[in-house]
Amino acid sequence: MLQGVRLPFFRNHAGLHLQDLPRHVMLCGANGAGKTNLIEAISLFGQSKGFRNAALEDLCPIEEPERGFAVRLELAPNPDNADNSAKKVHAELATLFVPRVRCAQADKGARRRLLFNDEDIPQQAVQQHLRLCWLLPQMGSFFADGVKTRRAWLDRIVTKNDPEHDRRLARHRVLVKERLAVLSSYSHETAWLEQLEQKIAACAVALTASRGDTLSSLNAILAEHVLLAEFPKLRLAQESKIADELARYDALTAESKLQERLQDARAQDRTEQRSREGAHRARIAIENLSLFANPIAAEMCSCGEQKSMLLALLVAEALLLMGTAQRKPAPVLLLDDFPAHLDALQQKKALRVLAQLQTQCFYTTTAPVEGAQEALCAKGFLLESLEARKARKAPSPLAKPSFTSPPAMSSLRSNAA
Repeated sequence: MLQGVRLPFFRNHAGLHLQDLPRHVMLCGANGAGKTNLIEAISLFGQSKGFRNAALEDLCPIEEPERGFAVRLELAPNPDNADNSAKKVHAELATLFVPRVRCAQADKGARRRLLFNDEDIPQQAVQQHLRLCWLLPQMGSFFADGVKTRRAWLDRIVTKNDPEHDRRLARHRVLVKERLAVLSSYSHETAWLEQLEQKIAACAVALTASRGDTLSSLNAILAEHVLLAEFPKLRLAQESKIADELARYDALTAESKLQERLQDARAQDRTEQRSREGAHRARIAIENLSLFANPIAAEMCSCGEQKSMLLALLVAEALLLMGTAQRKPAPVLLLDDFPAHLDALQQKKALRVLAQLQTQCFYTTTAPVEGAQEALCAKGFLLESLEARKARKAPSPLAKPSFTSPPAMSSLRSNAA
């Protein structure tokens, strides 16, 4: 859980500090105030480029990009972690970025750093201190875009519980690329190809098995957990030849069959310059079981129904991570433009579920959500746009932000550079 968020320099924010954060945080403000930028800064600790997958240079302050960016998160102690000492009130995660020009001047090789209590750590180690899940407006295309988007979503969930999964994904990509290069230039090297195909098969079967285990756990939560009764009933499935063979045979047999298919496809793969077999060809199918007697594909549902399904998947993901915590912290949820596509009834249902979920949630919205204060006991922060801050001639970025307290809503002003 986060106790505070500091953005010394990040996109349109400078000197922003949110402190004493409760379990539910509502970020309100006009378009362009930087609500999404704030939760994007938090998401940098979930994956290296954040949920927008933006170039690091684009995260620097708009008016002074040469300053780089900095994000600091104050963490509440994890009561399940025996490593928390009695003396340590809270810990701190930080990420810093120095633009290329400043790196050259300072003769520094590192461009972006992740720190825990001012000590450098790798991205994978962040999972020991902070785990994140998010729901974004652009995920509305999650069902329509299909194959690659859903597969990447599932892989992120698997990696949160098994960091080795991410390394296997990277290895699988390298092996597939190397095989295509050998097919193009050294197709007569059959021994080399056989060795590569054996490694690809072993890696692909392991990836498919990990995905299958996670999908089985998610399906059990979606079908049985009482919190999800408010949402559409969903069923997830992994559609691939490898998954079908793992359901029928042991892993070694599945690897052998994949090797045979890879060998048979050499000529076609060399011509098309793509691999038609492997873990990268899996499709994640999502069906809605609530609308009709027969299941209906998620991509055929309305925008509002799809938003409810995305909320169900987010809650299921959070419950899965909480159930496999193993002394890791409960996930923090980031919900951008939370009310979008939800009618008043669906909003109330979602708020009831999120209120009972034992996680911290950040919501962004252009106006306070009706019923949120009562359902969530949320603390609100009102963010100003960059133009508004300029108009009132805000003080220097090092000045302390000012707070006021209208009913049910605190007001925060982020000082401009």
